[in-house]
Amino acid sequence: MRMFLTVFLFSVSILSIVSCDDETLTVACYEWAYSVGGPQDDRFYAIAQLADGSYVIAGESWSFGNKKAKSELILLNLKVSGKTNWVKLTGGPAFEKGMSVTPLKDGGFILGGDTTSYGFGHHNLWLTRFDSNSLPVWQNIYKGQLGDTISGVIPLADGGMAVCATSDSFGAGLQDYWLFRLDANGMTNWQKTFGGRDSDIAGGAAAGRDGSFVIAGNARSFGSGIWVIKINPDGTLRWEKYYSGKVTDNANCIAATKDDGFIIAGYTWSFGTGRSDMLVIKIDKRGELVWEKCFGGPKNDVAYVVIATADNGCIVAGITESFGLGKTDVWILRLSSAGDLVWQKTFGGAGYDYVHGGCASFDKGFALVGSSDSFGAGKFDAWVLKLNMNGEISNETSMSPSNTSPVKVVMHLSSAYDNVSELLKGPKIDIIIKGDSFAMIEATSNIYTNIAIPFIPIKLSLTQ
Repeated sequence: MRMFLTVFLFSVSILSIVSCDDETLTVACYEWAYSVGGPQDDRFYAIAQLADGSYVIAGESWSFGNKKAKSELILLNLKVSGKTNWVKLTGGPAFEKGMSVTPLKDGGFILGGDTTSYGFGHHNLWLTRFDSNSLPVWQNIYKGQLGDTISGVIPLADGGMAVCATSDSFGAGLQDYWLFRLDANGMTNWQKTFGGRDSDIAGGAAAGRDGSFVIAGNARSFGSGIWVIKINPDGTLRWEKYYSGKVTDNANCIAATKDDGFIIAGYTWSFGTGRSDMLVIKIDKRGELVWEKCFGGPKNDVAYVVIATADNGCIVAGITESFGLGKTDVWILRLSSAGDLVWQKTFGGAGYDYVHGGCASFDKGFALVGSSDSFGAGKFDAWVLKLNMNGEISNETSMSPSNTSPVKVVMHLSSAYDNVSELLKGPKIDIIIKGDSFAMIEATSNIYTNIAIPFIPIKLSLTQ
């Protein structure tokens, strides 16, 4: 059966000369909005720009594919202008979704997914390596007897990769940080878990300039704060830090900066004026606190994405209940190298609008992905926003998600909320060094190799 997705694309472009990876390139700078949706829920969770300038995006679809399935993994490739190259679906009789995409120097990419149709037990960590033609090179499932969820993949110079996850299967407690190193063929070199007796959940991982790996997340084993660990290239612990207030503080993401530091973003219940406020902290290569800021209003405000910028500042994206037009809106902030607010924008409609992932782009802009029930053809529709360095696309766009009646504004720039006040009072974060507070355990996972799960192309119905 041929399935059709409804797609909207709005695009503008300019020509610009930029510096990318120490090379000067002339590129077309595009800003556009893209949406995919059917009658059920569809969400994008991750995006990356590939060596050829195109974008690969992963998520889940409940609207299309095998009608016996509960959800299928959706994978698509967009040109730098936002036009569709291809869309593929894959899955079995249960749940599948794409959680991470990581570009490789050879023009390919690594897809990190979650599957309950294949493997053993509950949630299975599923990796697929694609070549520069977007064809699968290998697929493996890495699994214990319980649930294991991917947080991110770090490509390595030798063609291998380090994979960060949260494991219910291995370690000392209910959930532990799980880090394992793979060779270029996806076979395990080593794997370690880090955690205490309770739930320790990895929010994300970043690579240090010295070949180390830094993981940030939430540790309930030691309270309920932000736990950051730095791991040597051989998997041994270099240092750990615990950042906490009096209530709950959580790290959802981390990015490395060019000055050998790291920016961590999430939320705090310990500080600020609302229920939860966005929390952004900068640490140096030794884990020492450089600055910390919280942003928010009277309700819940949470950061899910952090993207480092060339000036050692960052883009932070999350959701806000305090500002914007709807129940939850996407909230984007640009911070300087000192953590000061440069600009901020809200995007959204009358309903719920979420951001789930993002990446920097070669033209010094950035792209975000998420889901929205404010607009589109179904319950939640998946969307992509490609923005310039100032967080702009246009003041207003039009979207027609179906062949019936057009829906105005898939993502609306709410300029009325550009001057939301920043909470400049930095939270007083306690830094606790816990050298002997957790167990570092050698993990032994089952590896299901030679997996041949098909990625099925589907046809798009493009509505201008």
